[in-house]
Amino acid sequence: MNGRRNIINAFKLFAFSMAIVLVFLCDFVNAQSPFLDQSIFEDGTSVKVDFETDDFQEIKDSVYLFFDRDRMPVFYFQKLFTPVCDDTVCKPVTITLIWNLLGNYKNYRVDANKLLSKRDHTNFSDEDYEKLHQVLSNEYSVLKSFSKENLSSLHQKKKEGAYDEVDAVSGATPKKIKNDVVEGALYTCYTLWFYSHGLIKEQLLNYTDSKLFNEQLLHEMLLSNKMKEFDFALNKLVDFSVDVYQDDLIQILSVGNSFITDRISKALPVKLIRDNGFVEDLWNLYGNLHYQSQVLVLEQLKKNHQLDSKLLNKMISYSFEANESQYVLFLKIFLNQQLISENQVKLIVKSAKARRGKLSGESIRSLDVNAGDEKMISIQNKILQLLKI
Repeated sequence: MNGRRNIINAFKLFAFSMAIVLVFLCDFVNAQSPFLDQSIFEDGTSVKVDFETDDFQEIKDSVYLFFDRDRMPVFYFQKLFTPVCDDTVCKPVTITLIWNLLGNYKNYRVDANKLLSKRDHTNFSDEDYEKLHQVLSNEYSVLKSFSKENLSSLHQKKKEGAYDEVDAVSGATPKKIKNDVVEGALYTCYTLWFYSHGLIKEQLLNYTDSKLFNEQLLHEMLLSNKMKEFDFALNKLVDFSVDVYQDDLIQILSVGNSFITDRISKALPVKLIRDNGFVEDLWNLYGNLHYQSQVLVLEQLKKNHQLDSKLLNKMISYSFEANESQYVLFLKIFLNQQLISENQVKLIVKSAKARRGKLSGESIRSLDVNAGDEKMISIQNKILQLLKI
């Protein structure tokens, strides 16, 4: 009997030991999660951001701005300790949320001693941490259309076995909610998503715009390969002198990415289009641009009323080989010039003779607009007469 009892006790001790080992292994695995890695806050300094008193009514904790070794701002972050549901079942969450300089969610970090847990108090797995990052990264998450009351209703339906019913308030199915959250951590996902994408987003963007944005940030964002930062920088070009960014734009355009080229072509400030140094660099790239970008560039060049004479000669020569749409744009550019030589006029007239009877009525009518002074009106009328024959 004693031998049997000893065997049972030994088995219990073994089982207990294995349980301890499994707990240790789980903690070890979690400790390897990149979302527990705090090195992101190293090699730099963190400075508390001073906002107006009412800026963050929804989040009481302080916001910090992280600077790298070169004193360049890199990201904002905020350490939160917050409840996630209205009962005592859910544990409060301790987490550090991270935003980029435009106020968009970037990442998060969790202290290895304060791991995230689910409703049943089991710790997040590595997959759960990654899933939470995906949830928070989605600014168009289905969570956006729900209130906590909606979620409580869905949770109650699940308990009652009606998980596949459609919620009458939101029109979304519980299954869709399930796919957009960490299983067992619905309220955690919901609370953190609204923290990440709430009022703070606009306030951080405003702070960057008014307090941080300078020539160096403009340069970095233009060359960042991140579309939102690139677009933000494009919209800020008007606030800087041309010499600050024209080399960056030429460098980007020379890569030949049609999507990026189109965005740049549409956003070029008038003062840049009227800078003949930039226009010459732009023209040197013209032949390598795809068709739509070429059209956009020509549309912009209509705003330059005094192109360099040598460049104008090159454009006149190029117009002889252009297709109909581009040829019409070239003519509009020529007719917008304040000064034009007699030799250039002869070449433009020669190009019109070569197109005699070949342009559509719509193209010809688009040229019949005010051309400026009497000299340009005379040239315009002569060209129109030639094209109509």
